[in-house]
Amino acid sequence: MRKKILLFILTLLPVTQSFAQEVVPGDIVSLKQSIKTTGNPELIYSQNLDTTKSVNYLETFIQFEVIGVTDNIVKLRALDFKEGTQKSHFYNKKIYSVNRSEFDKSYKIVEPVEKFSLGLISLPFKVRPQTKFSYSTEFNLNGALNYNIYTFWNTSINYQAGLGLGSVSLNTSNSNGVSPGQEQNVSILSILNGLMLQHKCIQVGIYLGVDYINNQEEYQWNGNGNLWFGIGIGYDIFTISTKKPTN
Repeated sequence: MRKKILLFILTLLPVTQSFAQEVVPGDIVSLKQSIKTTGNPELIYSQNLDTTKSVNYLETFIQFEVIGVTDNIVKLRALDFKEGTQKSHFYNKKIYSVNRSEFDKSYKIVEPVEKFSLGLISLPFKVRPQTKFSYSTEFNLNGALNYNIYTFWNTSINYQAGLGLGSVSLNTSNSNGVSPGQEQNVSILSILNGLMLQHKCIQVGIYLGVDYINNQEEYQWNGNGNLWFGIGIGYDIFTISTKKPTN
């Protein structure tokens, strides 16, 4: 039992480099000193852009999104300035390249304000692969902490972990402690984690978890402490901003 709990706790740690300090595409950064650009800027959209207006040095006190990172070059796009302002002509929808070594000396990561959020998850079914690949559809409601890993184009990838309560129906097919013809509903405690993809307000998640009943010695439920998989679909359950901040 202890080994199962320890194994599951290890799965609660998301495998992502977003927690590291190494800069990756999607990070928002600012510069502590101006950096010389290399070459001409790339245009995200070519129409209605003044290609004659560009900068030779990226300025401080401006927030940039990291678009690409190589051993020698870092590509940056300034977060949008208000249209019509002087800086909007030089920065909006333009990707600048800078020397990686110069960038590494100057950048600092700007943490988004809305990185964490809370919400409720109800999974319509849970698949239990241990025996005959069974699934259950009983009621469950789980509170979860949401961590926004990465945001791009009104879409976000999020890691979630939480606890919940629910119920499960026990019978002779899934329990050794239930008499033939008898069916018993018991409460369960769920521990879960997973990844959720949100596009605008539509949210789809895939989850991994374990369930426990408090009278396992009596009922000997074969799903107690074993892993299950579930899929959840929601609409704006977690209030996650998918809009990039602006300058």
